[in-house]
Amino acid sequence: MKLTVVDRSIVALFISVCAVVIAKALDMQGDAGVIPIFVSVLGVITCIFLLVSTFSSEYSQTATCTVNWYRFGVLSGFIVLLLLSMNWLGALIAIPLFLLASFVLLARVPALVAISLTVGFTVVIYLAFIWALEVPLPLGVLEPWLDS
Repeated sequence: MKLTVVDRSIVALFISVCAVVIAKALDMQGDAGVIPIFVSVLGVITCIFLLVSTFSSEYSQTATCTVNWYRFGVLSGFIVLLLLSMNWLGALIAIPLFLLASFVLLARVPALVAISLTVGFTVVIYLAFIWALEVPLPLGVLEPWLDS
């Protein structure tokens, strides 16, 4: 399969997802849909730029796409485990475990770098979602200590 076909298919999929998010956000009450609409519009604009770039003469027409099915399966399993464990363990435990496992086992990042990235992303997630946006993430086993 040519890389252009794969890229154009992924762009079409992402534009479809953005369109669904925009449609759902328009039905939200008050200002609740502003951020999803903004992010989706940015996603559509990015997809349009990517789509246009696939038509350039410099874009490789002969490259083929190969899928590493082992890595794809492991990542899919990690995502399923993340989703299943989020309510039980809590987002602030499940997400760092997912990130750490992905960095070490899939990206082959050195342990110290993986731990640093995981802590950094977890702090950003905490500050963005819990502190700034006040989005209630599942607390899981941390609920007795973090529930206020």
